[in-house]
Amino acid sequence: MDGVMIEVHIRPEEALTDKEQQITPGELVKLISKLVIREESGTVEFENLLEKLRSEIDKLDEELIDILGRRMNIVEDIGKYKKEHNITILQLKRWSQIIRERVDAGVRIGLTREFLLKLLEALHEESIQRQTDVMNRDL
Repeated sequence: MDGVMIEVHIRPEEALTDKEQQITPGELVKLISKLVIREESGTVEFENLLEKLRSEIDKLDEELIDILGRRMNIVEDIGKYKKEHNITILQLKRWSQIIRERVDAGVRIGLTREFLLKLLEALHEESIQRQTDVMNRDL
């Protein structure tokens, strides 16, 4: 961020414009006192450890992408199997079970419910789309 604009008025309720977003001089002093100025970089030791940790994340991301690819291959196999047996793509009972079990497991290891729900929803949408594509092939 290159800058911040803060509207200050000695009596914000009497300001001619933008009353709701203005703060008093006292509130400005309090706000500024809470600001933390952070460095853009650290010592050589810090940067070396940071690079090592980032490298570990890069490897894990590669593994995640590989796992997701394998998962989607299985999703397509499921789509083919459902198509062969004339079964609907969306299985609400299964989806509810996945949400409940995966969220519970993730929360137990410290992931937030909100993150898990977003992740599972994205996976589900991609899975539904993949199965829809399989169902619509050769039509």
